[in-house]
Amino acid sequence: MKKYQVVLFLDALALISFGVAFFVSPHGMTGTFGITLSGTDAVADVCAVYGGLELGLGVFLLWCAWKSQAIKPGLVAGTLCLCGFFLGRLVGIATEGHPSGATYQLLSLDALGAFLNTGFLVHYLRRGA
Repeated sequence: MKKYQVVLFLDALALISFGVAFFVSPHGMTGTFGITLSGTDAVADVCAVYGGLELGLGVFLLWCAWKSQAIKPGLVAGTLCLCGFFLGRLVGIATEGHPSGATYQLLSLDALGAFLNTGFLVHYLRRGA
């Protein structure tokens, strides 16, 4: 059980960290990727989606890591989330061309997270849980 909890904890840590960073510095975080926030509506939306959603999902995965009966839904949620991030970045790159190094760094983290989460989820499901 421990290895699954570690994966969920690492997922949660990453999501909570990004969520807090987007709450604290939405302009700084989006500026890294060449995104300029022009007005309150843009800042509020970034805080909601990149801050609130990531923070909420991270807290959910943290809860899943602590509750043994929630390991499976946590692994499913973490896997789908990271696979979605990875696929979304791939589509963006494929349709728009070469991004900055920061996007490639996140793409690499997304790929690693998606691969590890998928592997742990498959292992968990195969063991009959």
